[in-house]
Amino acid sequence: MLSRSENGARTRIIILLCFLIFGLSLSALFVGPVQLSIHEVFTGLFFPEAETGLIVRELRLPRLILSLGFGAGLGVCGAAAQALTRNPLADPAIFGAPQAAAFGAVLMLSSGIPHILSFYLPLAAISFAALSMLVVVVFVVSE
Repeated sequence: MLSRSENGARTRIIILLCFLIFGLSLSALFVGPVQLSIHEVFTGLFFPEAETGLIVRELRLPRLILSLGFGAGLGVCGAAAQALTRNPLADPAIFGAPQAAAFGAVLMLSSGIPHILSFYLPLAAISFAALSMLVVVVFVVSE
């Protein structure tokens, strides 16, 4: 168990990291080939009919939301891999899902099907990743 002072320090670090993520996320709305001022970013964010609304709401905000989602997903995958293997240095790639997804995508690209139906490429990658995880689960359960 953590003592009261260790718990308080951990809470302060988490709050500081949350403010850091918020600040960096806000600054990501300013980064791009078109230089925007603070006023232009907030005008584009809250008033879509403004000139900068297209840049902020249609380009930069989706990029920000997607990057936060991917970062959170990678963090969860890393924590799950470390908890499952009881190894603080474990990596989610240890189970082979990213490699299997890449293999499925390469197989699909080499077949030429994605040139006709583009949704088959991510479908193949997800299917091969799921298949590799199924194989790992079968081997873990059988032991």
